[in-house]
Amino acid sequence: MDTMMKTVFALRKAVADTQENKKDTAYIHCHADQIILAHNFVKSCKQKLIARKNDMDEFITQLGECLYTIQSFYSNTNWVEMYGGVAYEDFGIRNLMDVAALEEDTCLDNADFNSHCMNNIIVNGKLTSGYHHRRGNTKPAKAIGSSTGKCSHGGPDDDSRKLVARCGINKDSVTPEWSPHSHLHEQAYTAAVQATENFLVANGTGLLKTIVSKLFEDTFKKRKDMTLAFAIDYTSSMADAIDTIKRHVIELITTTVGSADEPADYVLSLFHDPVSLNSAHRYVDGHVMINKVQAIEAENGDNGDCPEYASAGILAGII
Repeated sequence: MDTMMKTVFALRKAVADTQENKKDTAYIHCHADQIILAHNFVKSCKQKLIARKNDMDEFITQLGECLYTIQSFYSNTNWVEMYGGVAYEDFGIRNLMDVAALEEDTCLDNADFNSHCMNNIIVNGKLTSGYHHRRGNTKPAKAIGSSTGKCSHGGPDDDSRKLVARCGINKDSVTPEWSPHSHLHEQAYTAAVQATENFLVANGTGLLKTIVSKLFEDTFKKRKDMTLAFAIDYTSSMADAIDTIKRHVIELITTTVGSADEPADYVLSLFHDPVSLNSAHRYVDGHVMINKVQAIEAENGDNGDCPEYASAGILAGII
């Protein structure tokens, strides 16, 4: 198994382990209306990850916790009930929308607490989540016979589902007995996938931007620590061959982009006569490099048929 896949599997395990290792920390799961705490935790994640950048095991563990909370938001809150399978772009980044108050009832009571209980959420335009018995939170008591109360997480491992408001709202699975809102599981899954991608690579706010490309690439072994350089003669004498050269260079670059052999950067060194027409350019993006190669044209110099400065071009590619 290559290094990147080992890292992916380690991260997947870290996400799964968080559920058990942090089972008594309600905000990690977005339980019990502790959504503001969850929001602030995710906001702090990137700085915590930067602090762990020199210990890859700790980095992966912390990243797993962050992603677990992000994904739990869509399974355990009412975001999906309100907005469907789209990511909440402000969660863990900007100001959070309103959250139900401690004294505010959020769900209708449902006597059949072991199955589906659709349309049981009574708050709208603000966030709420379910309580989960013995998970670091206690559901506020309501009198027997009350028609409303706080929502529960739901499922056989949550005894709070038996307390008003009975049943639950989790979307963890497609099984009604375990997930009272199982009919929304696919939408929760879709939103969680998009939110995970946003956390990692979104323009301006993603982890890639925050901790700089090098650390991200080192984590996933995305790029090899090497440079792929080309020195190309673009004098007029190359007019008949330049298109063939460009095609071969582009084919080679194309095979590296996105592969295990993708270099850290690309260098394009163009040499001519006189030497003042020589130039060297560095690109991190292979697609940009391809576009630059495609734009090369054979050109006349000012010195007639003087020797091309091939050695200068090669040296520029190395330096």
